[in-house]
Amino acid sequence: MDNICCFCSRTFSCKTSLERHKWDSCFWLHKSKKEKIQELEKYEPKLSDSEQDQMIRQLFHQLHKQSEQIASLQRDISYLKQKQKIDILKTINANIFPSKTVNDWINNLSVTDHHLEVVFQESIKQGILAAIRDSIESSRALHEKLPICAFEQKAKTLYIYDNEKKWISCDIAKMKKLCVMLSARFFDLFVIWQTNNEQLISEDETVRQRAGTFGQKVMDNSYMQNSFLSTLIDTISKQIQITFQPLDFE
Repeated sequence: MDNICCFCSRTFSCKTSLERHKWDSCFWLHKSKKEKIQELEKYEPKLSDSEQDQMIRQLFHQLHKQSEQIASLQRDISYLKQKQKIDILKTINANIFPSKTVNDWINNLSVTDHHLEVVFQESIKQGILAAIRDSIESSRALHEKLPICAFEQKAKTLYIYDNEKKWISCDIAKMKKLCVMLSARFFDLFVIWQTNNEQLISEDETVRQRAGTFGQKVMDNSYMQNSFLSTLIDTISKQIQITFQPLDFE
């Protein structure tokens, strides 16, 4: 006798094929929610209260085990990330030796009238960023070893060669100190600009007002905000990052 699907009227050569077809597609497409439950109960009879309690306890036990496994995996991931950080620092400390520390680099970084103009037109934050980016490009052109480095495998992470002549990870606090040093360079340059334009400033009210505005921009300390410092670290990292060789996890 032919095995005909009661939902779509398709004919099957055997009952096994019919049942497979029924449970794989038609049953779920054509039956109402109530009918689905009733049909399923024929194959899976309703559990007694004690059976339900036992099943709930088993499910809770399984959830507990899964939670422990997830916690264990999270600890392993945390350990691997920490080990990767340690291995990077260990590797660069053993192989990369810049000629100057990051403080020396900042103190001697070229801050020009062009960078001061960026501050006048935009902000001290953009001036700082422009000075650092231009200095990086200049050092690259001269094939100088920078006292900063970053790697593609560690996004948004910047390493600096500190005063103790060792590589460390640059956090927001350390970047803030570097920016304070660089901001002082901009202030010194602004004082020179004022001196060179002293007569014009004293004689022209419009120029005097503009000079006041320029001074406010130079002395603005918004570059000390964590949001900017974090963005600065990320921007510098992207500019200088290279591929770090795969780490050898033990």
